[in-house]
Amino acid sequence: DTWSLLAGITRRRTAQRVGQRDEGQIFVRRRVIPARSDHVSAANAKKRYIMKHKILAMATVMCVALTGAAIAQTSEPDRLAPVDYAFIGQTNLGNHFQIDSGKLSETRAGSAAVRDYATLMDTSHVQVEDNLMALLHKMNVQPPPTSLLSGAYKSLTGIMAREHGAAFDRDYVNSQLDYQNANDALYRWEIQNGSNATLKAFARETLPTIDDHMRRVEALAASA
Repeated sequence: DTWSLLAGITRRRTAQRVGQRDEGQIFVRRRVIPARSDHVSAANAKKRYIMKHKILAMATVMCVALTGAAIAQTSEPDRLAPVDYAFIGQTNLGNHFQIDSGKLSETRAGSAAVRDYATLMDTSHVQVEDNLMALLHKMNVQPPPTSLLSGAYKSLTGIMAREHGAAFDRDYVNSQLDYQNANDALYRWEIQNGSNATLKAFARETLPTIDDHMRRVEALAASA
């Protein structure tokens, strides 16, 4: 189905950028960021990293499941294809995560470069979310409900809120590399496979911003 294919695309892109694993290291796209023993042990760093991805995976599954509810609630259930509703739900979800984690990073990050990137994520995704909501208002479409995702959000931001300085920077940059990779795949999937011309145009217009974000976080990882 759509999400199995999208997940496959994301896994393949990630696999192309990930090297072999060694103990005491956290691997990200094109970059290996060592787990520093002066802040946290390699084992604990890996455990937190895995936990974050489990939470994100849970959020994704929940959002996809709720897409059906959104279709059922609209007055014209056939006006948007499932792939378009999935795109709306994931974009809405991602925007709020980027805004909240960006605000948290502005106060918890140790590096000025990471704080600057986090501020950009906050302001950029506020704009993307405003644009999406204005578009959906014109289309008379409601985004999939996200109330059930609050637990996943709180768990993820709760993990981040317990860190600061270099440890926070490392985990935040790692999570951003994965997020930007998945977000890029999401927007390209909508452009190539979406059924609604308006949403496809929105994805096409927003993609350069996403690509810019990806280049920025890759540069952060490279300088770590």
